[in-house]
Amino acid sequence: REQEQRELREQRELREQRELREQREQRELREQREREQEQRILREQREKDLEKEREQREKELDREKERERERERAAEDEKREKRNDERRFARRIIHSQEDDEAEPADDVPGDIVVDER
Repeated sequence: REQEQRELREQRELREQRELREQREQRELREQREREQEQRILREQREKDLEKEREQREKELDREKERERERERAAEDEKREKRNDERRFARRIIHSQEDDEAEPADDVPGDIVVDER
């Protein structure tokens, strides 16, 4: 009888130990899954943040490139306008000279007119 009681007690203790061990293992597994999920969420958020930062940098680079192109266009327009002004000025001088040359001189009838061109 005493032997049977001892065996039953040992079996009960073993069963309780096993149950406690299984509970602990389940808790540890659950905690590990939770940590892994938290890490995954944090990693995904970091990736999203990095992607947003990259997109912002790309947008800023695109804006800077557009500003540079605009500056280059403005500089080209300015050069073209300057060349056009120089051409207009040169044409005015040429036309002025041609007009001067085309004006009749104070020549008297019968004088010999020499074309100095």
